[in-house]
Amino acid sequence: MIGPLSDDPVALQAPLILLAKCFVDAIDPAPLKAYLGDARSGEKSLSLLGRLAGRLGGSQDDVEGLRALYDVRSAGGFAHLAGSHQDAALERLGIKDLNTIDAFDHVAVRIIECLQRITALADSEAAR
Repeated sequence: MIGPLSDDPVALQAPLILLAKCFVDAIDPAPLKAYLGDARSGEKSLSLLGRLAGRLGGSQDDVEGLRALYDVRSAGGFAHLAGSHQDAALERLGIKDLNTIDAFDHVAVRIIECLQRITALADSEAAR
């Protein structure tokens, strides 16, 4: 994984799509469904992960960075044509006014924070 090497906004697209694939698309919903035991038909992995966080004593906010990343992937003009929600998606992720290199760093930190919160919740549950 390499971040953008220039301030050209296009240079940010591929790294953010790759991060979304690695940290959202790659979530296997099967173990989440098995643990939760009450998954709804068609419930997506981020919803399951958010409910898992809540069940472990956290909240939906613990996965907000991943949700915001996926929102930029979908509505921000990265994986699909940008629409009227592009600015809101970039704002939600916190990168609307950042150059590409700073934006990538910001997203990487948000993902790390999400993973650390989820890991801490799981560790706390395992220690009980």
